[in-house]
Amino acid sequence: MICLNCKKQIPDNSAKCPFCGAEVNFERQVVHEVRFRRIQRWIFYAILILIFLGMIGIIVKIYDSNSKLVNDIATTQNELDQRKSELAQAQTDLNSKDSALEQASSQLAQAKNDLEKKTEDYQQILNAKANTDQSLANYKTFFASTDANIYNAIVKLGVPVTNADLEKIPVADYNLNVGKDSDNDGLSDEVEAALGTNPNKADTDGDGYGDKAEILSGYDPLAKDKKLPINTAYANKMKGKILLQVESHGEAWYVNPADGKRYFLGLPEQAVETLANLGGTGTSTPATTATNATSTSSSTSQNATVNGTTSLPLGLGVK
Repeated sequence: MICLNCKKQIPDNSAKCPFCGAEVNFERQVVHEVRFRRIQRWIFYAILILIFLGMIGIIVKIYDSNSKLVNDIATTQNELDQRKSELAQAQTDLNSKDSALEQASSQLAQAKNDLEKKTEDYQQILNAKANTDQSLANYKTFFASTDANIYNAIVKLGVPVTNADLEKIPVADYNLNVGKDSDNDGLSDEVEAALGTNPNKADTDGDGYGDKAEILSGYDPLAKDKKLPINTAYANKMKGKILLQVESHGEAWYVNPADGKRYFLGLPEQAVETLANLGGTGTSTPATTATNATSTSSSTSQNATVNGTTSLPLGLGVK
């Protein structure tokens, strides 16, 4: 038995506790012992149940771990097989690339040989170009001298006219926008200086029509609703002549025999190039005549023919 006072084990037939001397009540002691044994038994059962449940949990966990391990092993095996397949494919690709590399090396060697040959050919071309450049420089020197002669002829053969007479001849839509155009009206500042219009104002007279549209339509761009005094007889009289605008900056105009209109040539030093360009359009120009006029004065009443095109009389501009 267990002493209820000191909680120590005592003999079952003891009347008193040998340890603390307390009286032993057998009925009470038996009830207490039975209750204590029951509690011990239930605690034991609970421990057994907990152990059983723990074992079941461990078994389930082991099973889950084994299942996961088996799945991992299967996945790893699949990945391993896939890697082996990729490795085999990579080896095949590597062999193919090795073959392609060998072919590229061969092509590179061939390209190097071709490059060396082309380098030699290019060097020959450069040498030929140097010779051509030298020849071109010689030709430029020659033509510069020729252009100077043409310029002198233009100045010599040009007919000086006043602005009032110049307005009698209609203006051709040619070479009007070559150079700076400050007001973007289609007339270069140089042309506007010759016409007397404002280079910074697209509509000089403010009538709602641009300067270029008015001059090409036969209207005075300096006055509203005023037409230019076009004189066909005077224009026909001046056909084939180069007119020098003496009341401005000496700008040159060429009256084309084909249409009786005046073509802006610019200043005399610019007229050489303009006449050459105008001749490229199939229009009869005095450029060739001026060249001939600088080398001979004995044929002033004859026409010069170059490349099948009849140019103006050599007496051009002489009244």
